[in-house]
Amino acid sequence: MNDEQPFFQHDFLLLYDDIGLDECSWKKPHGNQFRVLTFSNSKERDISVTQWALIRYLKDNGPATFSDVADYWQVEKPAITPIAQKLAAREMISILSGADKRQKIMCLSEKGEALHKTIMEATDPFLEELMEGISQEERDAAATVLEKLIMNLKRRG
Repeated sequence: MNDEQPFFQHDFLLLYDDIGLDECSWKKPHGNQFRVLTFSNSKERDISVTQWALIRYLKDNGPATFSDVADYWQVEKPAITPIAQKLAAREMISILSGADKRQKIMCLSEKGEALHKTIMEATDPFLEELMEGISQEERDAAATVLEKLIMNLKRRG
């Protein structure tokens, strides 16, 4: 995938795979194909979609508190804790104390950075195949529509 292509493609597949779109039986095989390609080729890459989403969030946004991620995902802060703990146990992220000892800051470790790179490289050919025959203009339009849909969903609360 070249730098000119919007990276929303990875986000779209997370959305596609993670928020119930796989309830339609005709969509399910595609979501499963992505999950198998991305997350089951080795023990090292055996992570859940939500763990991958946290790794992506930290890669894209840098160090963040549990509250930052919870606000972004529009979930309660305790929902982030088990995801972060599992990644920390595998040394994919570090959890540090903030200025206030109650505040915890997550950051991607070298191992997490390496996993991010590996998964992105593994999924790029699949995404290229998905985007075959779709012009850059159409991809940009789709990214714009997805961004607007997300904003509308966030406004609904």
